Amino acid sequence: MADTVVDTTETERAARALLDSRIDAVRELAVARQRSSDLQEALAAGQRADSDAYAAALRAGWSAEELKKLGFTPARPKPTRTRSSRTRPPAQSATEPEAG
Repeated sequence: MADTVVDTTETERAARALLDSRIDAVRELAVARQRSSDLQEALAAGQRADSDAYAAALRAGWSAEELKKLGFTPARPKPTRTRSSRTRPPAQSATEPEAG
């Protein structure tokens, strides 16, 4: 049988190249997730500021109708999910014998 020489250095280099591309993908994912989180926080802060400013305009004497005529409607609350009804199995009565 012929002796086979394995170049471990080249094998390691090829393995690292494969890992590096995977690490790059995860790094890009982490950056995108952080940016998304930052933008969500900024949006929430902007929505709070809008709501506060609208309330301040009302306290300053503007009516909701006047503000509406000027193009300012109250901020819409976040939509809430409606709960779907779950069916539950009937409760076992005390008079029914246990299985087993």
